[in-house]
Amino acid sequence: MKYQTYISAIESVEKCCDVASKKMKELKGNESGAMGLTPDKIKSSPNFRQAKREFDTFFNSMRVINSAAPKAYLKRRRDERRAAQAGATKIALPSTFT
Repeated sequence: MKYQTYISAIESVEKCCDVASKKMKELKGNESGAMGLTPDKIKSSPNFRQAKREFDTFFNSMRVINSAAPKAYLKRRRDERRAAQAGATKIALPSTFT
């Protein structure tokens, strides 16, 4: 597996996983049960169960892809994500701090 193949596969699965997660959050709405958990009436609804099944399928696919990838790919991707986050969260400091 080449690095670009790994990146395209993992990014597509992550996008699908995010969509399924958003769908579950929409179905949950603002309702929450004891200790902030999803209420049983929502968890037992067919729409929520379908969204949960989709999420679990995509999440499992992500785990399989990551387990098949060489450690060097995982480290490289981690470093790229960290560099992107560091660049996005840089705050311009006033001249007194520099």
